Amino acid sequence: DVEINVTPEFGRAELEFLCSARQVITQDIPLVNTSDKSININAKVVGNGFSGKGSMSVPARSTEQYPLLFSPPWMGEFTGELTLTIANSYEGNVYQLKGTAEEPLAEAHYVLDCKARELFTHTFKVPNLSGNEQTNYVVYSDMSFVSGPDKITVPGGMSSSINLNFIVPKSGVTHGSVSFVNLTSLHYVWFTVEVHAEPSPVEELITISAEVRKATIVHISMTNPVAEDSFFDVQVEGEGVFGLEQLDVGPGETVQYDLLYSPLKVGQAEGTVRFCSQTLGEFWFKLDLTATPAPPVELPEMTSEVGSRGTRTLTVENPMEHEVLMEITSSNARNFSVAPVALSLPPFGAGEVCVEYIPSSLGEVERGEISVREPSVGEFVYLVSGVGTAPTKMETTPVSTAVRAPTSGSIQFQNPFPYPLSLTTRVATEEAAGVFTLMSKKTKGIQLAPFAHLQVHFGFCPEEMRAHAAELLLEVEGGDAEAG
Repeated sequence: DVEINVTPEFGRAELEFLCSARQVITQDIPLVNTSDKSININAKVVGNGFSGKGSMSVPARSTEQYPLLFSPPWMGEFTGELTLTIANSYEGNVYQLKGTAEEPLAEAHYVLDCKARELFTHTFKVPNLSGNEQTNYVVYSDMSFVSGPDKITVPGGMSSSINLNFIVPKSGVTHGSVSFVNLTSLHYVWFTVEVHAEPSPVEELITISAEVRKATIVHISMTNPVAEDSFFDVQVEGEGVFGLEQLDVGPGETVQYDLLYSPLKVGQAEGTVRFCSQTLGEFWFKLDLTATPAPPVELPEMTSEVGSRGTRTLTVENPMEHEVLMEITSSNARNFSVAPVALSLPPFGAGEVCVEYIPSSLGEVERGEISVREPSVGEFVYLVSGVGTAPTKMETTPVSTAVRAPTSGSIQFQNPFPYPLSLTTRVATEEAAGVFTLMSKKTKGIQLAPFAHLQVHFGFCPEEMRAHAAELLLEVEGGDAEAG
């Protein structure tokens, strides 16, 4: 007798699966037939959560895909084995199976629209996870404003509906979930919820008016009707509107909330104040804001001799938390000039502006407005005034040369008046004749247009090595103004 022992040839491999509980995923395994005949493949699947066909036929010289399914009933780790064997042979493959089931996906995602502090109801359809057995679920939600039955019973193989009530305390978008838990198996069904709540009707329209850069306070009364403290989160919106971020109202109390309005620029605007409480809900007030111009700042009167200039310094502040570039202009640039015409100020910083007064009349008050503006800050207006006085001696013009070496110098005179002048020029000195002389042949009846300039040249030729002095006089013909 001859005894023959045949050892089967089996390839071995490992497959891993990952999905959510109660979901189904498929892994295709290629079955390759390189022979000239059709072959049959027998399959054996072992392990909870794994399944597949019992057999497949693969035509000659072709490839078929064997679908292996992983459908875990709940969260956890699963193992199994798949054996694929060629019929009537000792060849095949063995696959070790490992599966991981994560938290189940939500049954559905609901987007709900409502109004704050108003009741609305939504229906949830709850499936039975236990197959043909009746299942009792307990209702949970991570949204505090959801109420309704705390239990639901679902017959085997069916679904049941449950109505839950929503009273959203404040406007906005809230994300949450509703879960139905079987306390025996701890299996659960859950839904994601996205609530879009519109604001409740406005409590009151509050009209506020204030001058720019000044403050007005408005009192808003908030009452707590319940027998425990109510804490409100306060949201203030509106340009120039400020207030505390929280308000605590005791049981049965009425508390005044102080709202401050301090605008920076002139105009109309709107705003809101919202009081949000977990117990009482949301209450909001609409604000009608009016910023009126601040009165201009009147500066002390300036004086300067006609033909000279007087100066004054202004301090300009930036009330904003960002850098600003202030534009500075004068309504009467002839008499009041400004420097610089643009001033960059750091956040909450300050800078200086020089105002220069150039009189164009004698004894008359001249006026103008200095404007400092920037779009985000608004406008500051300063009223300036000045009076021109009769001229006295001007600054000394120095000139030097060697003894008996002629030289020359000049002074420049501007007609400060808005009308023409007829001038006479002469030299007044105690020096010897010829030391100081006028170089222009015409010394009388010199016509000078309004605000025009005149260059007066003089000669100097000293006879001694010492200091010499003289006065060059410009006299208005027919007037009493004189410059020296």
